[in-house]
Amino acid sequence: MADEPKFALYVSSVPGRLVSRPGSPHSYLGAKVPTPEERQAGKGEPSWQPDVVVPILASEYLQFIREWDYLLTSGDLAKRTDADFVAYTKALETTEAERTKKLEAEAKKAEAEAKKKAAEGEKPAATTQGGSS
Repeated sequence: MADEPKFALYVSSVPGRLVSRPGSPHSYLGAKVPTPEERQAGKGEPSWQPDVVVPILASEYLQFIREWDYLLTSGDLAKRTDADFVAYTKALETTEAERTKKLEAEAKKAEAEAKKKAAEGEKPAATTQGGSS
């Protein structure tokens, strides 16, 4: 059985500070960056997601230790805790479970409506056949 990944730290974005992941210049931490097409269409502002808790593997932290430490001490990233990460992942699971329940309920409702329409469609046909005899 493989060991679970070891996280060295957890971080979140700081609104107004766009930070790329060290070693990955096109991967931004806790921010959605518009595509070039969106920028041309006038939708060029990034949106920050400070509630997103990003885990950083120990191997990644050690490889870019100076960069991570600078980003934290400069205030470009907010340091989060293991408890923050657990709470964040539980919130995601809850949100996904709620979404799944909602989709299942919608599917059941649609199925019931389809059965009702099918039953209603059969009744007039039976009445027409019975009335023409």
